[in-house]
Amino acid sequence: MTLFRVGRQVYTPRTEEWSVQAHRVSRGRSCREPAVRLWLSISFRGEPTLMERTFVMFKPDCMERGLFGSILSRFERKGLRLIALKMLRITPDLAKQHYAEHVEKPFYPGLEEFITASPVVATVMEGPEVIRVVRDMLGATSGLKAAPGTIRGDHSASRQMNLVHASDSPESAAREIDLYFKADEIQQWDPTLACWLQAPDE
Repeated sequence: MTLFRVGRQVYTPRTEEWSVQAHRVSRGRSCREPAVRLWLSISFRGEPTLMERTFVMFKPDCMERGLFGSILSRFERKGLRLIALKMLRITPDLAKQHYAEHVEKPFYPGLEEFITASPVVATVMEGPEVIRVVRDMLGATSGLKAAPGTIRGDHSASRQMNLVHASDSPESAAREIDLYFKADEIQQWDPTLACWLQAPDE
């Protein structure tokens, strides 16, 4: 399916009845130069789809092992946009809110002990299909089953100590972002090199 980016929005045609009426690009020596021009007229019946946001948390094992910077850089090199970040110590109360669906399960006490043991870094990432993209980059939940080349496949040998948590759906992302961040802590911005990460017509 073809995606069209206009400003911060990604438009997704939901039927085959769409057309590009004009497309002309004049690029200067950098993305900031006023010489950059894009004339794009798109018509289709579908509704515009905004870029996704997802919650990504670097867990205590990631922080204790000094892997935070190298793993964050993998997301940045992929072209994902970091729009919020904070370091904190998760309390038992916050752990119960975050893992509400697991509180009554036998393994929860060990999970709470682990997630409250050391500081974590909570972040919000933004980008097209970012929820799926981040989870694909992380690999399977267990580091023992994650494919080589994924973050867990390269750095984890555990199911619980698997370095990074990432939202698994738009609903989970919205709930977790609201749990860790206030609206004014999320920064909407356009990196200078954003126009070099994706073509205007994808």
